Amino acid sequence: MNCASPLEIRYDFAEAAHLYSHHPLVQGSYPAVMAQAFEMAVKGQWADAAAQFSAAASSQYAYSANLHAGLCHLINNQLVAAAEAFENAGRIEFDTFDLHLYSGIVDHLLGLKSKANGRWWAARQIEKNDTINALAMKYFRDGLHPEASALYPLCRGKGIDVGCGSHKVHAKAIGIDITPPDRHGNAGCENGRMSQADLVASGDALPIRDETLDYVVARHNLEHYDDPILALMEWQRVLKPGGALGLVVPDQRYRNTIQLDPTHKHVFTPSSLRRILELMKGFDIIYMDALVCRWSFLCVAQKRPEAAMQRLDYAALLHDYEAGLVRHQAMIYRQTGFDALAEQCEQYIHKSLQKLGSFIEQHVSQPDKTTTIGQSTITPVADQNHAIGLEVQPSKSAAPRVGTGPLYLGLVRGDGYGWGVCSRYLIQELSKILPVVVVNTDDGTSENSCLDGTLFQALMNIDFDPTFPKARGRHNFGYAFFENELTQRSVDNARCYDLVLGGSTWNRERMLERGIPNCGVLIQGIDPEIFYPIESPAASDRFAIFSGGKFELRKGQDLVLRAVKIMQDKYPDVWLVNCWYNLWPGSTRLMSYSRHIRFQHLDGEPWINTMQRTYAENGLDPGRIITHELVPQKVQRELYAATDIGLFPNRCEGGTNLVLMEYMACAKPVIASNSSGHKDIVNDGNALLLNHLTPFNVVDAKGELIGRWQEPSLDELVSRLEYAYHHRHEIKRFGRQAGEDLKKFTWARSARQLIELMGG
Repeated sequence: MNCASPLEIRYDFAEAAHLYSHHPLVQGSYPAVMAQAFEMAVKGQWADAAAQFSAAASSQYAYSANLHAGLCHLINNQLVAAAEAFENAGRIEFDTFDLHLYSGIVDHLLGLKSKANGRWWAARQIEKNDTINALAMKYFRDGLHPEASALYPLCRGKGIDVGCGSHKVHAKAIGIDITPPDRHGNAGCENGRMSQADLVASGDALPIRDETLDYVVARHNLEHYDDPILALMEWQRVLKPGGALGLVVPDQRYRNTIQLDPTHKHVFTPSSLRRILELMKGFDIIYMDALVCRWSFLCVAQKRPEAAMQRLDYAALLHDYEAGLVRHQAMIYRQTGFDALAEQCEQYIHKSLQKLGSFIEQHVSQPDKTTTIGQSTITPVADQNHAIGLEVQPSKSAAPRVGTGPLYLGLVRGDGYGWGVCSRYLIQELSKILPVVVVNTDDGTSENSCLDGTLFQALMNIDFDPTFPKARGRHNFGYAFFENELTQRSVDNARCYDLVLGGSTWNRERMLERGIPNCGVLIQGIDPEIFYPIESPAASDRFAIFSGGKFELRKGQDLVLRAVKIMQDKYPDVWLVNCWYNLWPGSTRLMSYSRHIRFQHLDGEPWINTMQRTYAENGLDPGRIITHELVPQKVQRELYAATDIGLFPNRCEGGTNLVLMEYMACAKPVIASNSSGHKDIVNDGNALLLNHLTPFNVVDAKGELIGRWQEPSLDELVSRLEYAYHHRHEIKRFGRQAGEDLKKFTWARSARQLIELMGG
């Protein structure tokens, strides 16, 4: 590259063209426009090649087209265009070696050194080769660490860096550490490094007066305390009302953090840390998401002000900080005679500012998955696949109002599975708050494209097809639950709505990943009149395991059967109680693909007979298995009362799993997979978690990926059951906590949250 950086792009376009055109999966379908683009690139016609690749971006090779367009722009020193092309590629394939490698080079050339380091870290997690190793050796120490850069914008005014170690986030921050200054640390990554502490103290016992600090930041510190809540309370005490709290902690979803460092006492995931802060009731969570790929996550919170006070605007702070870095790089380019690259930096700042402003002006609603009801936040995207991306949740005064007419509900009526229960309760609870009209085929509302109010309707499949496609309101909101990969039709349909709400944070993450920015979360609820803590114990002469949800591969009942077989062979008092009836033979048949059990679906065979035959074929004792078909909702609590523990090793849940929620609401302990929608409900305080998960990809008949699930470990599942079996009294504490936690997940709360999300 002819630029001020010694970085060079060496890419063999001829070899890439050969690989693409001769690959067995693309023979006969390789678009001519891609071939022409590669020919131009081989000749060094970078601008023409980039334009040609961009033209091919609408083909089935959209990822490759955008990636190579970005490469051509990058080699041609068009950094802004390269960033945009890589951003487009990231919407299709967000976690690939090439994308992280070349996006990191763009960031580096723009002066965003720490962001580049984060990109290259991610690339090294996918593949280690000479290229990325050379970059790591030369540049990983150049500039701030990504975790420090994420916290740096919060350091305004007077504040502390708790557990600062050998490098403070901000030079003016007061460094707090138990290792005195000029002495070496002796644990973890600080082993052998000189402490930069200004004040020797433990973070959970600060010699600082109440409400005197503007900010508290802490990197990889909270996990070291015996009582992390005590530390958080201490940080809350010293912060002024409206003060900022910035935390970076290891992400237990990807790393066994206790094994990383023997001084680690606790593990965290975004959901578990969120629950702790919400229970403290002194912080408003502004932002929480992954930070360094497969390593750590960031949480930004604000101490709740006593009166009306300006909300912490982390998005704007981050933009200003990064813009300053890019301006500095532009100045260096000017001083060294690289005016074209300086102009690229200035153009990048202008573009990013436009992007921030346009989101605000257009009121693109992006509710933070960690925000409690009634809070309004400005939220940055923590997406390492975007050069810069900012999302804004509008203020109440700017958002669409449900009060400008009735609220039309295009939901699925009935009392059956999932959607029926969800729809019935939402209609019931929303009608208590404001005027609602239920869309149906009898009164013409389902055909009316000019409804005089707001329309909220169910999106019924992976393509986000509306339940009532002809109905349209002044403002339109969709509600979706999905487990499989979103399609282009999903993206196109999502554009027809002010906001598409997913049934879980995991759903929202998948929508953002697919390039759907107008998305949010609406978690389902439980009926507290039916599901509330059970005081009576289960039968003392048996250990009864409960499993619920329709019988299919996604729900993981094959793992349940295999685990119960192991337990029944060892213990004569182990029973299984299940409610697995499945009305959909298509999903039932998928269980035949299980590697854990033998299963065959026979058309016309009664459900009980199918189950009894399955038990026999897999060596279980049918005399110790109670099989229910459809159980009325009002009877379910009695069924739960007769069991000792619930077992939910689900491979994927688009929603939060209603059966799991209802069982937990009865203060019954559960063993549950810590994945997908479950993560909004379970944590290490209210459930025995299944954390050892492996990818379980689902493909169609053509071999194309249609679902990215995760399978729990059978060994971990059995070990959890063994623990529960031998510690029946101890596991009740998980149940008691579950009962407390689920008290706030009611349908009334869901209804209020929906109105809040719609700006009403």
